[in-house]
Amino acid sequence: MQLSRRGTRAVVVCAVLALTACSSGGHGGSDEIHADYPSYASIDELASASPVIARFKVSSTVRESTLQPAGTATGGEIPITLRPSTVTEVLAGDLRVGQTINLSRPGKLDESIEGMEDVEPNKEYLLFVEAYPDGRASIIGGDEGIFKPAQAGAAFTSKKFGTVTANTLQSAARKAHP
Repeated sequence: MQLSRRGTRAVVVCAVLALTACSSGGHGGSDEIHADYPSYASIDELASASPVIARFKVSSTVRESTLQPAGTATGGEIPITLRPSTVTEVLAGDLRVGQTINLSRPGKLDESIEGMEDVEPNKEYLLFVEAYPDGRASIIGGDEGIFKPAQAGAAFTSKKFGTVTANTLQSAARKAHP
């Protein structure tokens, strides 16, 4: 599936809206929400759908906020969790090394997303994201856009794509963002 940048934004908003529609609530304890994100068949497709590909150091700080999707009525806010993360390397996109953005994940702190990995505090990741003017960034494809460093940074691991060399990821970024 090939998405334009505008199409990617629409899919992200739709995925977030689907999350709140499927969120379980009032059952006590931690809730679990269900997400329906687009899926990518290859790293090249993921790179093409991602306006930004960069390495981030995730902070231990986390806070809850809400997001008011464009075109929704007042009171239609969606709960989100924000994790400040510092850019350590940019493969593609308009972020700069040293810049801090807030990684935005749907749901509250006590909610998990069924079957989806999340970033952990104080860890470094290579992430495929969409960055927004308000300082937030969303990971593309749910957890498909999360790559953990392996083999001293010469490779990365992904839940979907397994172990991938840094050269393969750099090549995908160059093809998608010449």
